[in-house]
Amino acid sequence: MISATAILWAEIGGPAVEGVAAGRPGDLCYVCGAESARWLTVEDWMGDHFVDQNRVRAPASLVVCEACAFFSSRYSPVPGREAKPGKKRGGNYRNYSHLYDEGDEPRYRNASKGEKPVILAWLRAPRRGLWFAAIGETGQKHVLPWTPINGPGGRLVRFEETDVRLPSHPNGWGLVDAAAALLSGPGCGKAMIETGRYGQEAWRQQAEAIEEFEAVHGRTRSSAWFRLAIWLAQRGDDEDDRGPEAAEADRADSGVRPRRPRRVPGAGREPAEALAADPEPDAGRGQELDDGAGVDDQGAARAPDPRAGQLDLFGAGGPG
Repeated sequence: MISATAILWAEIGGPAVEGVAAGRPGDLCYVCGAESARWLTVEDWMGDHFVDQNRVRAPASLVVCEACAFFSSRYSPVPGREAKPGKKRGGNYRNYSHLYDEGDEPRYRNASKGEKPVILAWLRAPRRGLWFAAIGETGQKHVLPWTPINGPGGRLVRFEETDVRLPSHPNGWGLVDAAAALLSGPGCGKAMIETGRYGQEAWRQQAEAIEEFEAVHGRTRSSAWFRLAIWLAQRGDDEDDRGPEAAEADRADSGVRPRRPRRVPGAGREPAEALAADPEPDAGRGQELDDGAGVDDQGAARAPDPRAGQLDLFGAGGPG
């Protein structure tokens, strides 16, 4: 099989990672499960605080592929997220959502939690080729290694720790639009929409709109799609869902182009910091949820033969 990490690593130029060596072709990566001929041993890669053993795709494997070693390291540079003046490090891969479509231009984009309009617009657009979306809810966990890959017509995305099936029809996105309309009105916040418990002011100002929203969308509240849709919804004034004080200034479309390969000193030496959750209040919110009623689940497409896709990406000899 091939993984989102392997695809994105190749897209940005296949950066070399210190300590990675050639091994036996066909070995599976402990983290993402993809085949790789270049890897680190799990023992050399894993930190003392790694807590994702229950999510790894090949738990019996003894190696970690170069792509996962690269993306899990805090030293690895994120395209378009260079260090600000006076700072030693730029962006961290786990702090961003990663969007890839081989039929798009640019093929790869990343977006922060403050750039939800970028993520929403990308998800709503038709997809043309092999594609995936790794969406980080908290910014505290890596999502990329466990992200499903779609062919044209596929609809599965990864939202933190949950696979979510997107609506198959444009009208299915009405949940996001309806939630945004409630948020833009007086007295309503995301926590109210998420729980269905609206405050007195919200009822006083938007009773009719709340009743209509609940009649149309309330039955999907327990679904993974509902949680993603509410996360994506934005107030009309483009503020963050928690209020003006939480708004982020950088909302530009962050399309980036592939870079030339480069060696990243120390990459692969801090995997536990990158893959495990930080000890912060909302770091562990993700959980497996069923994609509930109200969303058409027919017609999902799986990715083409992953082995053939890997040969296209790396060539018969594997990554160099």
